[in-house]
Amino acid sequence: MKVWCKKIITSSAGALVLWLATPYPVTPALARDSAPADVQKQLPVSRVRSLNFGIVDTGSRITLQVGGACVATEPFKNSEGVAFFLKECFLPRSLRHPLETGAFPGAVESVIPTQLSVKGIPETRVLVKLTRAATWSLRQDQGTVVLDIIHPRLEAAAQPQPLPLPVPAPAPAPQPQPLPQSASSETTIKKLQESTAVPPGTRKVYTGRKVTLEFVDADIRKIFQLIAEVSNLNILLGDDISGAITLKLVNVPWDQALDVILESKGLAMRSEGNIVLVKPQSRFKSSDEEALDAKKSREKMMELQTRVFDVNFAQSADLVAQFRSLGSGRSDSSIAQDERTNKVIVTDIEPAVNRMKKFLESIDIPEKQVLIEARIVEASNNFSRGLGIQWGIQYRNPSASILGINSLSSGFGGTVSDPPLSGTYGPGMATGISFGTLASNINVDLRLSALATADLVKIISTPKIATLNNKAAKITQGQSIPYQNTTANTGAVTQFVEAALSLEVTPHITPDGSVMMKIKATNNSPGSIPQGGTTPGINKKEATTELIVRSGETTVIGGIYIDNDTENNSGVPFLMDIPFFGWLFKSTTKSKVKSELLIFITPRILN
Repeated sequence: MKVWCKKIITSSAGALVLWLATPYPVTPALARDSAPADVQKQLPVSRVRSLNFGIVDTGSRITLQVGGACVATEPFKNSEGVAFFLKECFLPRSLRHPLETGAFPGAVESVIPTQLSVKGIPETRVLVKLTRAATWSLRQDQGTVVLDIIHPRLEAAAQPQPLPLPVPAPAPAPQPQPLPQSASSETTIKKLQESTAVPPGTRKVYTGRKVTLEFVDADIRKIFQLIAEVSNLNILLGDDISGAITLKLVNVPWDQALDVILESKGLAMRSEGNIVLVKPQSRFKSSDEEALDAKKSREKMMELQTRVFDVNFAQSADLVAQFRSLGSGRSDSSIAQDERTNKVIVTDIEPAVNRMKKFLESIDIPEKQVLIEARIVEASNNFSRGLGIQWGIQYRNPSASILGINSLSSGFGGTVSDPPLSGTYGPGMATGISFGTLASNINVDLRLSALATADLVKIISTPKIATLNNKAAKITQGQSIPYQNTTANTGAVTQFVEAALSLEVTPHITPDGSVMMKIKATNNSPGSIPQGGTTPGINKKEATTELIVRSGETTVIGGIYIDNDTENNSGVPFLMDIPFFGWLFKSTTKSKVKSELLIFITPRILN
């Protein structure tokens, strides 16, 4: 920031007049606008002379009379409406106020001119706030800038025509100007409040205009006055703020400079409306304590009221403790519950009763319900195949005298099933062939067996259950198998083991519409009875997990896949290994078992 200072001596009424710049840093454009009329002629600077608003046939018209080398940029759309800039153009202080045009027909709510400074060069920004979408056109001719806002309801009916330029209004008399500003005081105060609300230990973000302050033993009240001019704030200083300050801050945001000065002097600020109040921290603390004491005194003088609250969905016992924290704390106040009617009776002052009423309205709402559907799919595929050849040799001689052996039967080859008897037929094929008598007492026969089986089983179980949010639910179907448990102390005791299909779930609905669930899904079934036992075993299929699923979507929470291949060869040693001929002396059994278990879950929010 530069300090502009220039001496100009003029004569007036027979006297010499010496005119200097204002005592704070200013730009050349600012100095010219605050100088006398005869001095302004010696300082040629482009500026806005007048700003007018009017209604024409096709809409609203904003007219600016400019002097010098002011150049208007192309208008652009923003979140509030439409805006444009006047390059190298100074805006006098008398024109730095918004034009409220909401009472006029049309889409224009207000016109807000703002003075900016870019690298020491003045620049004027004109913002036109719109209440609805509209089109616009801008033109500049001989020191006049005209922005036409075409009303939406008139745009189709009226064709754009060249509009006559209005007669320029006389420029107001120049007045002493503050530094150019870039934002309204309301916006600046809002940013200050957000900066003050930053938690301790968090880095603050400063967005103010950068300034340079170099002072030695300067009056601190003057420094606050300078910051008020730079920031466009209404700053009110307490009577006990005094003293001098020495500082050198080069190119820092003004809000950061304000924080540094407040901290170094033990001061604090508080905004009330569009005014920033600055006092010592101890004064603010005392004021807060006095306000709190005054509030308690007023509450002690208030009359007690009795209110009966109907509780629909919550439990009255749970609300009593929360109501006590919202009460006034007076010794003659009371909070009680009626369990039979699920009501809460409160006797307290009116502000406390109103707080409890608002709290009850926000918390006494019905819980959402969730329907959980599970699909447990079991599929098994069994295949087996057996092929074998077995030879048999029989010797019978009733009159034999060798070692007393009169009968001998021998078989060799693979393991096969017996040939079917007459009139009975089993699965596969079993054939017996007799080759006749090799000798007088020796017979030879052959048995051939071939069998193939294929099983395909598919079981789908679909348990469903609905429950409230955050409430556990369980559904079960199956049987309980008894067994004897014998101990030395109790003797024989009959106990039961469940072999059932069950679904146990606890849902929690998240704010984004998803459902977080704790799930336990089981599909147990009775198994085979072990050898020597009397009670069947339990085939267990269980899954326990936690997951998040959006309402209406389906997910797989678990799966088990088993693939078992078995091949068995049996026959005569050595002979079964002979290529090709080995098939005459062996049997082959192949089996393949595939099983698959999948568990699907689908949650749905009911209300």
